[in-house]
Amino acid sequence: MPGLIGALFIGQSGMVAYSQGLRTISDNVANLNTLGYRAQQLAFADSFSFGSSAYDRSTVQNNVGQGVTYSDGAIDFRTGELRDTGNDLDLALDGNGFLTFLDGTRTLLGRTGQFELNDDGFVVDSLTGFRLAFLNGAGALQAVTLAQSRTSAPIATSQVALSDILSSSATSATVSNVKVYDSTGFEHVLSIEFTKGGSTTAPGTWTITVKNAAGDSVFTKDVQFFGASVQASDEVFEVSFEPDGGEAISFDLDISEIDYFSAGTTSTVRVSEADGRAAGSLQTLAIDEEGRLQLTYSNGEEAILGHVAIATVSDQTRLQRQGDRLFSYTGRGSIDFGKSGVNGRGTLSSGKVEASNVDLASEFSDLILIQRGFQASSQVISASNEMLQQLLSMRSQG
Repeated sequence: MPGLIGALFIGQSGMVAYSQGLRTISDNVANLNTLGYRAQQLAFADSFSFGSSAYDRSTVQNNVGQGVTYSDGAIDFRTGELRDTGNDLDLALDGNGFLTFLDGTRTLLGRTGQFELNDDGFVVDSLTGFRLAFLNGAGALQAVTLAQSRTSAPIATSQVALSDILSSSATSATVSNVKVYDSTGFEHVLSIEFTKGGSTTAPGTWTITVKNAAGDSVFTKDVQFFGASVQASDEVFEVSFEPDGGEAISFDLDISEIDYFSAGTTSTVRVSEADGRAAGSLQTLAIDEEGRLQLTYSNGEEAILGHVAIATVSDQTRLQRQGDRLFSYTGRGSIDFGKSGVNGRGTLSSGKVEASNVDLASEFSDLILIQRGFQASSQVISASNEMLQQLLSMRSQG
């Protein structure tokens, strides 16, 4: 009689365990297309009682099977397929490690993310709103904001350098489309004209005239060439003028690299270098393989803000699901943070996401085993019930 009742409860334990297993399979299959999802493995364990003393497991002859128990098994951390998205702020890891997400006081980990800029300029996960963690110069975690980096400040031109050939046989030469910038970043287009002779009759003397876009002269200076070069005192000089209704402009004009010799009547003097820039607005935001956040502005300038923090843990079995494809770490020791591709960490892939690693064929195979196990356990309960009914029927007849 006790054996029949025990069989009922053992069969029940099987049905409960297999229904919980079905829940795990259902969760895996339902997340087949969830980015960064990690499949949960099935975990069954046999249950025993140990004679009269639950603490004496050495008396094997008294061990009695009590059915089966179920608990969520290990998380499968095999890498999923990396898929192109075309969005530079979509990130995935090719290899070991996790992206790091900051949620107030919590630090969470995930394998992939689709990021965007929020209203405060932080790089945040579009699904959760959690901030993507970067490493500062000291290697500590920080959330980078672009609030102060949406524009590139203008820089006034401080130097213009000319080079190439000024023909001693020519009478004039012109360098057109010379762009300079005032302190507000406003662009001024100038031309620089060389006229042979100047205000003196000394050999090798030329007059340099700087003209504005309207063709008006704003600056003149006489310089003298000896041999193939300009005399040392004239190599670099300051050009200053004040445009109508604009900011004053002052820059050094360097003509030390001009070669002066007879080569026909054609001069090829050109601008070889000019600094300064206009104000720029943020055009593109991308993350390279090294995890650097790269900013490109409309004025051609670029900036780099930190490295994406890649986390590694010593014991992946102590990672716990937190939903939204994220994990928390409950293991011993701290999480180790570093740069992409360094010390065994995977390489960061921009413009890609990692797909779920659920293996549908394996899940369906497990589903068949779960179904058969549940059916078999239900048959045990049915058989035990029939035997109990038969036993009770015999007693009533007696």
